[in-house]
Amino acid sequence: MKRIATALSSILGLVALASVSSAQFGPQPDITSIPVRQADSPGNIVIFGSNLGLVTDVTIDDVAVPIIRSRTDRLVVGPLAPQLAGFASVKVVGGNSNDTGTLPLLPTLSASRRGFAVFPVIHNGDTGTYILRWSYQADLLDIADVGIYGRRFLSANSTVASVGIFPDASPFVGAAFPLPIEIGAIGEPLKMQAECSSTSSGLVRYTNLAQVTGFGNPQ
Repeated sequence: MKRIATALSSILGLVALASVSSAQFGPQPDITSIPVRQADSPGNIVIFGSNLGLVTDVTIDDVAVPIIRSRTDRLVVGPLAPQLAGFASVKVVGGNSNDTGTLPLLPTLSASRRGFAVFPVIHNGDTGTYILRWSYQADLLDIADVGIYGRRFLSANSTVASVGIFPDASPFVGAAFPLPIEIGAIGEPLKMQAECSSTSSGLVRYTNLAQVTGFGNPQ
């Protein structure tokens, strides 16, 4: 009888261990897309993917956010407080597995350099206007300007690269401009930031800071 009890105990232990192992080493959660949100009012964040029903923890820029609803192909988390514009890192964790994705918090600015030309892309998520500025300044600022949401990282005297309008809510490919040459800034990265207005909200907002390799560094 004692042997039967011992065997039964061993079997139950193996079943429990298998259950824990299954939870820890089950299918890996996978993020396929995260729709954009406005930085000043992000609210709830939707994450699309697979095996998301197994997710137990979600962080955005290393800050834990509550899970509101979950199913295998969709997670809803939040609500997220107002943020600075930019590209936030999202991490989902299920057991010992995790995956990461990017949450664009609009308005965002990205840029690439090809040869001696700079190609900016601004995503406002709305119609409106923009002013794009560039600078080689070494020390970045962190200034809140009256009447403008977000932070200004460049000098108010930074050179204006372009001014224009957003015809719709799609990402806007701005006019390419020649890589500037500035004495004393050879080798410094070229930094850019845009100031955008939003027709729907009436807000004027700063984008994140974007940069490309500067003059003197081959691309």
